[in-house]
Amino acid sequence: FDQTDPSLGVSVTYQFGQKCPNGKLRSATIDVMCENTKATIDSANEPTECNYHLVVRSQHGCPKVL
Repeated sequence: FDQTDPSLGVSVTYQFGQKCPNGKLRSATIDVMCENTKATIDSANEPTECNYHLVVRSQHGCPKVL
């Protein structure tokens, strides 16, 4: 999301998934927003064919203090 503010969460992109019927490889971007919960899916959609986008709220999107 914002590299200057890691408290907002993280974004992970997976590329080179299984091949779609059209020959394109599947990909997914998962935005994990920092929130004090195990995991809640806000949205999941397919903005373009074989390209998926999920928005999740979870404690796993929060920065850890060492």
